[in-house]
Amino acid sequence: MPLPRVLTVAGSDSGGGAGIQADLKTMLALGVHGMSVLTAVTAQNSLGVQGVWELPGEAVSAQLASVLDDIGVDAVKTGMLASAGTVETVASGLSTVEAPIVVDPVSVSKHGDPLLAPDAVAALRELLFPLARLVTPNLTEAALLSGERVDDLPGMRRAAEKLLSFGAGAVLVKGGHLAGPPVDLLWDGDTERRFTGPRLDNRHTHGTGCTLASAIASYLALGMPLRTAIHEAKFYLTAAIAHGFPLGAGIGPVDHGWEHRPIAAQDRHSEEERARAAAGFAVAPVPYGDPVAQQLIESVQEEYVLRYGGHDAAQVHEGEFTPPEGLFLVGRLDGDPVACGGWRRHEEPVAEAGPGGSAVEVKRMYVAARARRRGLAGLLLAELERTARAAGHTYVVLNTGGRQPEAVAMYKASGYGPIAPFGHYRGYEHALFYGKRLD
Repeated sequence: MPLPRVLTVAGSDSGGGAGIQADLKTMLALGVHGMSVLTAVTAQNSLGVQGVWELPGEAVSAQLASVLDDIGVDAVKTGMLASAGTVETVASGLSTVEAPIVVDPVSVSKHGDPLLAPDAVAALRELLFPLARLVTPNLTEAALLSGERVDDLPGMRRAAEKLLSFGAGAVLVKGGHLAGPPVDLLWDGDTERRFTGPRLDNRHTHGTGCTLASAIASYLALGMPLRTAIHEAKFYLTAAIAHGFPLGAGIGPVDHGWEHRPIAAQDRHSEEERARAAAGFAVAPVPYGDPVAQQLIESVQEEYVLRYGGHDAAQVHEGEFTPPEGLFLVGRLDGDPVACGGWRRHEEPVAEAGPGGSAVEVKRMYVAARARRRGLAGLLLAELERTARAAGHTYVVLNTGGRQPEAVAMYKASGYGPIAPFGHYRGYEHALFYGKRLD
């Protein structure tokens, strides 16, 4: 399947931490094809912005036409647009785009340097907001664009309502600079949703706004609903901030490639412990009918169907999971359960897995994207193995459902091998099984 196509319309950051550079790094990390329309060039480093040069309107318009007329888009993210003329050019070029547009109304840099001319504020509201599926201002930008005082949650709500009145589909006011725990507020005219997260002790946060908006656009291009896209994007950004690194003499960037960094053998244990702590990792068996178990299945069902098709998550039956071999849960992120492994014992011999011993079959293993990337899927699998050993099993047999390529890759990396093809194991017709001897 071709990669989803995501276009960023923004300025260049010569230091590589924000702007076009951050957008394309984010898109690559999240598995979409990134494309770019350059609106301005900045001389920028870890200390600030030393210069800004806008591109002519005809250059911006030509870039847009080149991408839209030939390649097309599945989502668009706009960032630094600098002037009213550029806003008008971009709005005109995107006016017929049907894909979701995420507008990051960049007005100042991380260092406080102005990046939006005063006359561009009205143009943003009047021309670009009506095209936006989502607008993502920070507190400063929300105050500038709405005219409201925005330094607490009531102010964020008032600003979101005001900005929504300009025609955007939804507004996400980012509260990273609030006093106390950071809270982002999403308002779509009907429902308010708050996204919370830890406040990390890391000053290297250059590029956070660009990264979040690009991540949301990437997830929308992958087919996720807006709330899910924001949730996943916030997890990606939080981890990128946690891995932010010093660069130059000032504020360094977030690490867009954090999930792809190799973990040294001597650091693996501590990395897993950090993952457990960051995610509130805890595994406990609960009956299938437990409300928490039902909440988990519902939370991953939407993503599972989008990625693999079908409705497997809804086909788990209570009778298949009896205590103590029940539905295992992995903690929560932002209040939501993120992973489970449902399993049962095989009373009959498992010939395909090898001679002797008993086996436990993992019937379902659903893991939300943010948990897979954090390594919680592997931790869940390790916990299932540990519990199986404690119960006297000598094999773990994994039912992949035949439609979980990411899970299969993880199984292989954990030492599991294929033991049965489609339709040749215990009467299943659409499953490929992987097995691993535990002793």
